[in-house]
Parts: sequence; C-alpha cells; structure tokens
Amino acid sequence: MMYFFVFIWLSALYFVLTRKFTNISVLLLSCILYSVPVAWVKNEGVWPIVVWILVLAIVVAFKLLERNKSDNLQGDYTHISRFATFSNRVFNLFLIVVFFLVVVLSGGISVFFEGKYGGVPSGSVSIYYFWNSLLVITLASNILSRRFYDPLNYMCIFQVLLIFIGGDRTVPFLYLIMILRFYLDGVSPISVLTGRKLALGITLLVISPFLVISKTIYTLLPSYGFSVDLVYAAFSGDYLSNIMNDFEPVHVHSLLVYATSVGVSYDLFDFIKGMLAFFPGSSFIGIDPHAFSNSLKYNYFHSWGDAAGVGANFWAQAWTVGGLFGVFIFCFVLAWFLQQLDRTFAIASSANSKCLMLVYTSIFAFYIQRNSLEQILSFAGRYLFIFIFMWVFSYLLYAVFPRK
Repeated sequence: MMYFFVFIWLSALYFVLTRKFTNISVLLLSCILYSVPVAWVKNEGVWPIVVWILVLAIVVAFKLLERNKSDNLQGDYTHISRFATFSNRVFNLFLIVVFFLVVVLSGGISVFFEGKYGGVPSGSVSIYYFWNSLLVITLASNILSRRFYDPLNYMCIFQVLLIFIGGDRTVPFLYLIMILRFYLDGVSPISVLTGRKLALGITLLVISPFLVISKTIYTLLPSYGFSVDLVYAAFSGDYLSNIMNDFEPVHVHSLLVYATSVGVSYDLFDFIKGMLAFFPGSSFIGIDPHAFSNSLKYNYFHSWGDAAGVGANFWAQAWTVGGLFGVFIFCFVLAWFLQQLDRTFAIASSANSKCLMLVYTSIFAFYIQRNSLEQILSFAGRYLFIFIFMWVFSYLLYAVFPRK
C-alpha cells in the first residue's frame, strides 16, 4: 500500500510542476505537503494511507481533465479600473487606521512579542479577527493591483511579520499562496524558471527550510527576536527532530489517524448544523465552527489548555461523517468548486471582483487541509462580510470625492 502511495504522490508532484497552475494545482500542492507525514508517523492500520491515496487520485484526475481545456482561463490582469485603484487605496488606508487602533488598545506593539499564548492584540478577539481578515483582503487587492513595491504594501507586510511573531502562521501562509496563485497563473511552474519568476522560485527554495519548522521558529521568536541566535537555535542539531515533531502536517495527520482508528464524537447532524457557521454572528444561535476541532481535543488532547486549539483535519472530518464514501464526496465537491472558482476568476472584469476569489482560493484550496469545513466556512463568511463592507464604503467615498 505504501508503494502505491509513493507512486501517486510522485505523480501528483509531477503534475503540479508540469501542468498549468490553477486552483487544482494549489489543492494538489497542499495534499502533497500534508500527506508527507505518512512516511514516518505511526499509522493505526492502513486507512490513513488509503484516504490519502483516494484524495490524491481524485485531485490528479481533475488535474488531468484540465489538460484539454482552453488556456485562456488566466484572464487579463493588466486592466485596473479607476475605481479599483481608488478602492485599493481605501482598503490600505483603512487597514492602517485599524492596525493603529489594535496597537493602541494593546498598550503598544510589544503584545506581538509575548508568544502564541500571550495577550490577544487589541484585547478583543472580534477586533483582532476584523483586523487580520481585512489584512488578508488588502494583501489580495495589492497583489491584483500589482502594488507589491508600494509603500502601503510594505506596511501590510510589516503587519504580516508582527502576526507571525505573535504565533499566528495563518496570514503569512495565505499571503504566500495568493502570491503563488497570481504569479504562476495559467503556466507550468517548471516552464517559468526565468526572470522574476525564477527569483520567486529561488526565494521560496531559500525560505523553505524555515517554513517546515515555522512552529519551532515562532516558539523561539519571543526569546531571540530576529537575530543570528534565532537561526542557530532553529537550525541546531535538533533540526530533523523539529521537522518530525513541529512540522505542522505531522499534527494534522495525527488527527486523521485518530479519526480512522478510534473515532470522534461527531456525526452528520453536527456537520449539517455547522454549515451555518458561514453566516457572521451565527455563534449567537449556538453554532460553533470549532465543534469538530473541540471533539478531537476532548477525545485525544486532554492536557491541552482551554486557550489551545488543536485545529482539525478536513479528511478526518469527511471520514467521521461518511467513511471512505464521505472522503470521496468531500474531495469531489471541493475539487469541482475550485474549478468553478477558477472559471469565475477568469471572466471577472476587474481587480476588485477578483480580490475575494483570490482569498477564497487560498483558504479552500490550501488552508482547508488543517481545518474542518465549518471553520473554513466561518473564514469565508467573515471575509465576504468585510469585503462587502469595504467595497460599499469605498464606493460611497468614490461617489463623494471629485474626480478629474
């Protein structure tokens, strides 16, 4: 069984590198990354391997079906409308205002250096989530507006670094995926190893050793800061041990092992109820987007404190809801949805209309691996609400201010 897994894993890697880069490529990339721990994590039986074989086979099949489709799906990023340019500025300036509000309410920027379980920036979870959600949307807007070298974008990147130092790797990884999706759109990664994209590839290669032990690094950051001592501590003789223990997919894969061997106190009714997590404010009617994650925590991580979240595993949730058939349905629907998102992204007429879709690609194609569907829908609903709010706000300002 392991030999079959290795074969299909290598096939998936081949198709990611040699076929045009689309949303399915991002999903394949995330599957390749999160399935790696199969090689060294103890599996209770063969079911975790079978799950990964099924998932990789379905996504590879979707990738192969893209081969004969039109190559004009990448769309035209060169036309940025006047309103899109204006709203991009509004997004950035409003983000700076919210960021300074977070810093003031936190009593200073030092809150980001207290570690993962230090104080919540701004002291309010709602304000913090609004801020980092607006940051993700603004980062996407900057990418689509080609404002990477804009001083306002540097301010965004500075905030991403602060979030990473504070122990949250979600925003940095979403940003990285959005950059990859944009700059590799419609071309095969292996065919663009020239010019700026070669520089991007070299940059990713250089930082990859840091990314695989990112959990170790953010644990050490509050003590060492950005210093040479941090590099020495992270890349000491324990580097390989850090990969096997702190590499995030190791923990995520362990959740799949638990689900397929012992089970989780969670059923189809809990899943259906959790779909309402998409709507902001659903918690007021008793909807908990962390229901599956908490079930895993209460069953298998008794020593973890109340503030610690164990995350989830999308495929473990699929197995819990419907066994191997559930995995098939979850994977098929997800891949189909990402293809529709690709098509919508291609025909969208402006950077503004593409912005939210780029954000959705990063969470549904990549970040979904370490979450339950309820958690991802909660992200999606929050991003949609904030995007609509900012778009309306920008439109009203655009209508009021005189234009040449």
